[in-house]
Amino acid sequence: MKLIKSCAWIALSLGLYACGQSEQEKQVLKVGTIAGPETQLMEMARDVALQESGVNIEIVTFEDYVLPNTALADGLIDANAMQTEHYFDAMLIATGYPLVRAGYTFIYPVGIYSAQYQSIQALPQGARIAIPNDASNEPRSLLVLAQAGLITLNDTPVGTDFATTDIKDNPLQLQFVAIDAAQLPRMLGDVDAAVINTNFALPAGLLPSRDAIFVEQVNPQYANIIAVKKGHENDPKVQALVKAYQSDAVVALAEKLFEGQALPAWQYLQ
Repeated sequence: MKLIKSCAWIALSLGLYACGQSEQEKQVLKVGTIAGPETQLMEMARDVALQESGVNIEIVTFEDYVLPNTALADGLIDANAMQTEHYFDAMLIATGYPLVRAGYTFIYPVGIYSAQYQSIQALPQGARIAIPNDASNEPRSLLVLAQAGLITLNDTPVGTDFATTDIKDNPLQLQFVAIDAAQLPRMLGDVDAAVINTNFALPAGLLPSRDAIFVEQVNPQYANIIAVKKGHENDPKVQALVKAYQSDAVVALAEKLFEGQALPAWQYLQ
């Protein structure tokens, strides 16, 4: 597996830089995204940036959330737009990469879904709740359950990563099943409820405003961001990217793709 990943990384590196950079290439801003709806948003931002600022954005798509930051730190791309600020902060602590936030994109609220119950109040004693098992989304799911009044968490500073061991009160004696976030929609028939990210809910036909029995209140630390190498955040090309991503055209497309479940983070945080 390590060999396969190494080969893929070498292929990406060669694809980006094998022939060196011409003067024309130096005018291009290479931006990493995750394949899916957010790449479609970046494609719209690319069109806006070219039309309004003359900046050429080249989109490089990735299949996981690790390589875009590695590529950015290594200088193989100039920016990325694929992560929450919470994930970004945790990644910086773990890696020490010299990266910073250049601007905000959207907040995608998390929902609690159930195939059996129509409300939070209907969940029974001992209900089995499926939650994501990764270091970024598990704490977020617990905060959502606390917002819904199902559990109470220990008094911990904002931004700290909660775990199930931090649950202070659990009046329904909920049982937690931690699994891969992408698998949560498929688990709905096997549990009483599940906490599911919007980017996994929508492809499964689940709309937060219609199908969730509880929708996360706006939480700034889970706003998505545009990241760049430290010292490049005020680069005119980067600022053109941020401006384009926050344009009316991108907001309108996000409204369509995420069916009203994409909140412009900059309107809440700037």
